[in-house]
Amino acid sequence: MIMKYFILITISTLFLSGCSNCKLWGDNNLGGDFTLLEGDKINDRLIVYCTSKEKPEDCCTSGIPIIPSREDKSTDYIEIADYNEQWIIVKGVNIDKSESYWYINKDFDTSWEYDDGGIFYNRIQNNVYGPYDKSEFEQELKTRNINLKFDSAEE
Repeated sequence: MIMKYFILITISTLFLSGCSNCKLWGDNNLGGDFTLLEGDKINDRLIVYCTSKEKPEDCCTSGIPIIPSREDKSTDYIEIADYNEQWIIVKGVNIDKSESYWYINKDFDTSWEYDDGGIFYNRIQNNVYGPYDKSEFEQELKTRNINLKFDSAEE
């Protein structure tokens, strides 16, 4: 009987803490409506513009694929991302296991309608720069004065 209560309390605690912790559900917020969304496998990791939140505190469960984009056939998954108020930097792993890098400017008009004929998607993609190789990417960060770096332990 005590074991049943222990299991029930453990499950309830995990469930309740999961409701307030979006990372448990694969939502790694990158500021604004961008998130690094994770699935069950590493190659499910992608950057999306979240469309599933009704309130800012809700977890993101789906969105418009940004990196890899709908057209990108070479990027396998996102390895790491970092962000600040205006920028997101992204490191991806390609299907051939090489690396690609991007940066995203989050400072754009985010008003959209569900069925806008792709206008909003194009507006987002106009603020996504890359893919670059590592040296090109580092030069772009310097040129644009983007003061973000990937955590060296993760890179």
